[in-house]
Amino acid sequence: MKARIQNDVAVDVHPAPETAFHPSIAAQFEAVPDEVGLGWRRDAQGTWVAPPEPGPSNEPNSGQMRTSVTRTEYYGLFTPDEEAMIRIAASEQVTSDKLNAADAPEKARLMGVAKLAVMLQRIDALAPTDNVDLGNPQIQAGLDLLVAAGLLTPERKAEISSGVEA
Repeated sequence: MKARIQNDVAVDVHPAPETAFHPSIAAQFEAVPDEVGLGWRRDAQGTWVAPPEPGPSNEPNSGQMRTSVTRTEYYGLFTPDEEAMIRIAASEQVTSDKLNAADAPEKARLMGVAKLAVMLQRIDALAPTDNVDLGNPQIQAGLDLLVAAGLLTPERKAEISSGVEA
């Protein structure tokens, strides 16, 4: 098993990341014991510790939705196909030479790609348990960018923006 680790927390776990992720992301994975899962923490002695089990206060509550979600929950709002397409779109290299040589429509497209890459970098920099406020104007602008790029439908944007069950 391999995991991508940030701040001693397994933020992504996969048996063969080189087959599922862009090479630049797959290179960030390291070998971990097979039992390590998403959210496991490596202590000062190098021992992996499972996250605490959710308690009664975290159980679903009568269909109410919450829009403050963890980074892990945020990524869970996207289908694997959606996330893959977003990451592929954001991986295009945008240079000042490309921008300077582009006509207006292409320049707008390239700026969208660059903004998408920045948005992903900001979200990826969060720890798995850090909160993402789906009502935040920057998050909504990022989702609008995904709609404009054809990576999400307006209906999926609304579904994602509604959050997760409380």
